[in-house]
Amino acid sequence: MNKKDCVLSIIITAHREGLVAHKTMKSVERAVKKIEEASIPYEVIVSIDRGDDQTIDYFNNYTGLPIHIYQWDHGDLSSSRNSAIKKAHGQFVSFIDADDLMSENWLHDSVQLLLKKPYGKYVAHSAYTIEFEGADSIVQKTGCTTKDQDILLSVLSGRWNSVIIAPITLLKKFPYAPNSPGYGYEDWYLSCCLIENGVKNILIPQTAIFVRRKSSGSEWARQKASRSLLHAHPIFKPSNFRSIDINKIRVPQSEQHRQTKNTIKELIIRSRIPLGLIRRPLAIIRRGRNALLKRPAHSQTAESIPKWLRTEWKALHSIEKEIFPPSPLPSTYHTITDDHYRVGLVYWEICKELRSDSYDYALFVPWLKRGGADLFAVNYANTAASIGKKVLIISTNEVPAEYSEWRSQLDKRIDFLQFGTITRFFSIDQKYRLLEQLIENTNIKTLHILNSELAYDFVRDHETYIKATNKRVIATAYSQSTDETGRIFGFSHSHIPQVYQLLDLITTDNEAVKSMWVNEYAYDPQKIVVHHQPLTKNHYPVVDKLPNSRRILWASRLAPEKLPKLVSEIADLLPEDVHIDMYGDPSPEFPANSLPPHPRVHYIGGFNGVASLPAEKYDAFLYTSLFDGMPNTPVEIALRGLPIVAARVGGLPDFIGENGSIVDDITNPKAYAKCIKQTLDDIESSFHKAKNLREKASREFSEDSFIGEVKGIFSNN
Repeated sequence: MNKKDCVLSIIITAHREGLVAHKTMKSVERAVKKIEEASIPYEVIVSIDRGDDQTIDYFNNYTGLPIHIYQWDHGDLSSSRNSAIKKAHGQFVSFIDADDLMSENWLHDSVQLLLKKPYGKYVAHSAYTIEFEGADSIVQKTGCTTKDQDILLSVLSGRWNSVIIAPITLLKKFPYAPNSPGYGYEDWYLSCCLIENGVKNILIPQTAIFVRRKSSGSEWARQKASRSLLHAHPIFKPSNFRSIDINKIRVPQSEQHRQTKNTIKELIIRSRIPLGLIRRPLAIIRRGRNALLKRPAHSQTAESIPKWLRTEWKALHSIEKEIFPPSPLPSTYHTITDDHYRVGLVYWEICKELRSDSYDYALFVPWLKRGGADLFAVNYANTAASIGKKVLIISTNEVPAEYSEWRSQLDKRIDFLQFGTITRFFSIDQKYRLLEQLIENTNIKTLHILNSELAYDFVRDHETYIKATNKRVIATAYSQSTDETGRIFGFSHSHIPQVYQLLDLITTDNEAVKSMWVNEYAYDPQKIVVHHQPLTKNHYPVVDKLPNSRRILWASRLAPEKLPKLVSEIADLLPEDVHIDMYGDPSPEFPANSLPPHPRVHYIGGFNGVASLPAEKYDAFLYTSLFDGMPNTPVEIALRGLPIVAARVGGLPDFIGENGSIVDDITNPKAYAKCIKQTLDDIESSFHKAKNLREKASREFSEDSFIGEVKGIFSNN
């Protein structure tokens, strides 16, 4: 055969299949007879990449068909294919792995159909894929739909697999993407290229490929185990993806019904009606309806496959005994499912919220509600934006929008994505896929995790990708928590140790937590940076005279860990003329009516920041807490110049030092009462110490200092 006359190049990609490759070659021989009968010129190329001795020996001694053997040292399937394509001479190229099998008509029918189509505009796929050995499944494929719909469906997974017959010009124009560390899915990437360029992927009727699914050692298994990502592709760029006319996407009714059910479920959850009260009556109604209609409780239809497929399945059994239609048949899977629509539609929602195609910095938070950690998140993001970084905040918890009330404090240049809310009914794999597409296709350089469990898990499970792409990863934690039994827990212990080897930096707001990490985990102290909130950018009215009011101020969030019930016990131990006023927003865990009544303890209500508190009416500030990092409220009180009595938690002992009173026994009301009495008995000295503490707070919690620290985060980018 003249090489110029070659119509089909059949490429067998081999690795370490050994004698199993003989099964593939017998299958190829059977299919080649059909194209020989049709006088279609062909060549067979065996592409061996880092093959073992048995595989190499087998092909060197093979005599069934004329073959051309090429050996490579790529260690990568996509590179092996690209190299083989350069050696091919056919108008069309066919691929099959050296442990799979093809139906007898696959080569013949594909080429005959492609020859009738405009060259370079069509790619052929088999109608079915049968998985055997390590899996037991039937996959029924779907051909191309519309361009926008195929793009939408490609977010979750590739539209087609590797066994294709394609014009060689297309394969040279769109080479397979390398499966370098952290990446994979060369077939998925190719299908994206074809969709983008208007190439039609068509199914060849009554054809099948039988894929040997190995549980380990295969490229498929490697990609699954290492959480490989798809290379960034232009069709997933936010500005491109959100241009899809979503109204023209034909979403199946089953997915529409699921969306309706989830909407109803969400309304029930928000109404606080227990789901159990709804499910049981619905189940009874459903059983009654089925009984009236004489339907079985769980209707089942007999599994069936086309007659031609059963015939071909049995025929290939003579070549590979692992292949035979099992009884009962496994479920039939489809290459387009509701999940594909679901994930694609949510990615479209995500892209609609983004104003940029790339970001320098992504900050992962659970939410942005009122609190010290959330204020830190706002300050990190705003400062990064102020120095010219493109910032994206991703809130990962499944909470209502009102849990991110501090979103309004963000710089207008910052994009905010309520990821947890829009994916609240998604599996972890679906959430991962969306984060993968988002991070890869917006080229996010720095991932900063602040109390986000999903982000910690994502980084842990994508270690190969994180390392291969040199993503800069920062974790921030402020404290460790303690429950009523004395058990210590928190992200410092449960999550940071799992990702420590991937972290470029750990930030906190106090030396106590830094010392804990160094002493308990042997972390490198040079890797831990203590940042203080930039509080001095706000105006704090200073208490400039001694009130001598015999009134104590308590201000914090009403939450169990702030020990609000302890305040009345402290009041019992104070002189009869001393009163305590309590300010704080209630929480679901601690409503205001949970406060024990006391004649000298007065709950005033919530407050709008420390600057709004009438500090000039009080002689001292009382801070009770079970655990903390560097709480903002005592620092802000220090900026107002009020004497402080505070629990020995987090960074407060280092900050307050001798310029206030620190309570060692943090749950003992007598210890607090003693410090309060000492403060009131020497009120002039207490206010003098408060003045010193105010000057210290002004230095250490300055905006200029924080800006310099945040610039340091990006110094190596």
